[in-house]
Amino acid sequence: MATISFERDVTINPDWGAKNLEAAIDAGPCKMFQETRTPEARARFRESITLTPEDIEKLKKAYGVKSEE
Repeated sequence: MATISFERDVTINPDWGAKNLEAAIDAGPCKMFQETRTPEARARFRESITLTPEDIEKLKKAYGVKSEE
């Protein structure tokens, strides 16, 4: 069984975080992020999360919810 001891001193170098942040800023947004920000990608996402009345009826039937009529 592994144990962890919290009774030791830990030194954190604040420069590491600053260097990583600077490197990320210099690199810019990743390719995947850039691709998801296009109007086409936003439209595809909006379509994928929008439920049509037919989709709603299918879900109601699947889960046994009575339709309001």
